[in-house]
Amino acid sequence: MFLLLQTLSLYLLYLSHTYQGSILWNTSKDWAGKIFALREKGLRYLMLDDINRMLMQSYLQKLRCNSKPPEFPGTIKSSSNALQYYEFLTAEVVDVTKHYQNNYLTITGGSKHGVVRDMGVFSPSGIVGIVQDVSENFSLVMSVLHLKFKVNCEIKKNGIYGMLQWNGSSPYYAELTDLPNHTKAIRGDTIVTGKLSGMFPAGIPVGVVEYVERKQNEPFLTAHIRLTTEWGKLHQVFVVKNKYLLEADSLKIKSINAFDKP
Repeated sequence: MFLLLQTLSLYLLYLSHTYQGSILWNTSKDWAGKIFALREKGLRYLMLDDINRMLMQSYLQKLRCNSKPPEFPGTIKSSSNALQYYEFLTAEVVDVTKHYQNNYLTITGGSKHGVVRDMGVFSPSGIVGIVQDVSENFSLVMSVLHLKFKVNCEIKKNGIYGMLQWNGSSPYYAELTDLPNHTKAIRGDTIVTGKLSGMFPAGIPVGVVEYVERKQNEPFLTAHIRLTTEWGKLHQVFVVKNKYLLEADSLKIKSINAFDKP
């Protein structure tokens, strides 16, 4: 009864006094705005999965359009080749480590979904690793932050390539080794996956150059780069299937074995 009378009194005060009515009106608008803002924030939070899925699909579509695979004779003008050379699967990150000498990720998607060993894995922010082992529904990925990880990458502005590897010190930095002595690179230059990597399409973000040096007793230059991969925000990734990688590797192994025979 008290609350009812109090509400009625405020209502009558609002109707009969302009000043008090304006204060009450502004206060109610302020609270209504806060309530609607909280409601909108809650709805956006509930829709994050859908929004994230849409962004991932949009990024994947853009990647498919911009992907430049090796060209085959007679297909130089074919615009559909990029879509046929690589296939992309989306997966979710189940577990990830970044503080050990040899780090791994576990992702959804296994043999049942077409994932096999040596497939590249990347996120919109940068490369993540290479599939090492698969079960029926999950895959184990060797992270970029692994002492045995190596992949061909290049300096975007001039196409000079080297080998990306991690030295085991910081999860935010890696090295691009075996760069020719004439390499010109400055702080801030972009590093992307190269055309020779095989496991990744060319142009996937890798990092930016911090500085370049010649290590003692080494004939090549080494670029120290800051990785763009956001390890603390890895939730969804792409798995790359190079449809011709197995054929190319089989040919190379067969040729090497043939030439090595006495």
